[in-house]
Amino acid sequence: GMKYMVMTTKHHEGFCNFDTKLTDYCAPKQGPGRDLVREYVDAARAEGLRVGFYYSLM
Repeated sequence: GMKYMVMTTKHHEGFCNFDTKLTDYCAPKQGPGRDLVREYVDAARAEGLRVGFYYSLM
């Protein structure tokens, strides 16, 4: 079965799925209005899954 999940935390276009003071181009300040990375981590851990992150430096 599944043992881990990997999420894109910052896309190469610059959009962040977490709250940051460095830009307003992020999920908590646009779109859903919440920290999607926190929700992802909490949900994965609740199911006993390990988490991984992809963060684009571009």
